[in-house]
Amino acid sequence: MAKKTKITLPDGRVVDGVERQGRARGSVKDAGPPRVVPEISESRTPPQPPTLAMPEAPRQSDAFTIATYDGVKAVQSVLINCGLLDPPADGGYGPVTKWALARFAERMGIALKDTITPELAIALQKAEPLPLTPGEDLAGTLIKAMLRNNYWIARYPDCVNIAYIEGINPDGSLNDNRNNVFNDLRVVFSIQNDGIPVLLGSWEATTEPSRRWTLKPMDPHGAFHIKFGQYKAWIRGWHHTHEALVQAGEIEGYRDPHKTFRRDFNYPVSGADFGVNQHWGYDLPHDDMGNSSAGCLVGRTTEGHRKFISLVLGDPRYCANSAYRFVTAILPAGDL
Repeated sequence: MAKKTKITLPDGRVVDGVERQGRARGSVKDAGPPRVVPEISESRTPPQPPTLAMPEAPRQSDAFTIATYDGVKAVQSVLINCGLLDPPADGGYGPVTKWALARFAERMGIALKDTITPELAIALQKAEPLPLTPGEDLAGTLIKAMLRNNYWIARYPDCVNIAYIEGINPDGSLNDNRNNVFNDLRVVFSIQNDGIPVLLGSWEATTEPSRRWTLKPMDPHGAFHIKFGQYKAWIRGWHHTHEALVQAGEIEGYRDPHKTFRRDFNYPVSGADFGVNQHWGYDLPHDDMGNSSAGCLVGRTTEGHRKFISLVLGDPRYCANSAYRFVTAILPAGDL
């Protein structure tokens, strides 16, 4: 039997649901006609979106060691709060944690050794987040929205952050977010040493399924719409004909069994096997998504996607570990 769960609708009501398959297990027959509910706005992220778990950093210098599970988690918690290591703190002293600790020690002017020295432990105890000073441009406005949603941001200058903004044009203006149109934005940005964000690239994109896959969905339960939030769920891989970021971790979303072209909050799903990849849109026209997306995160152009892949694969965390999972945030334009 599917696991029971509770769903909070945008109007504040809490209703029962079924994890992975929705209230009627994806069956339109069992669901009956669409429920009459207040108009649901998708212009803002509902409260408490999916986020990465932010651990509390310990403040005792003797808590830090790389010799034990708890000691590594203590080190990781500091690096996460500094913006050097993405959550969660898993207690594993792997290549990305080693890279982040080396960068921390470097910034502190401390030589990194095979153990946590007293000098390094004191520095970890007193560590503060790397600077972050967003301005009023698109990158700054996006970061402010991410901070309001409690999303984690990589603050080391060589690291990239990936975000998709639904219902916004490349020039930063809002649009009507019509279905079957590449009217969303794929964004990659980084944070400079002084804390000022820099937009490395932005491209026309979509976060939603096309008309083709909404009316004739791949899954009998309905087309998939990703839930606004932040997920650590993508690795380097291959999408049919080209290199892409492919789903390898759990995400959340909604099915659209009644073909409304919207997120139906009555049908929540979660899992790691939806095949929601970050790929290209085959240079299709701006106003016709064709077969390009059944719920994936799709950049419209081939050239733009290649630039996107080049940027993200230059990230030092991926260079440290080729199985690195990339973090991605999905927001509506209203959050900005």
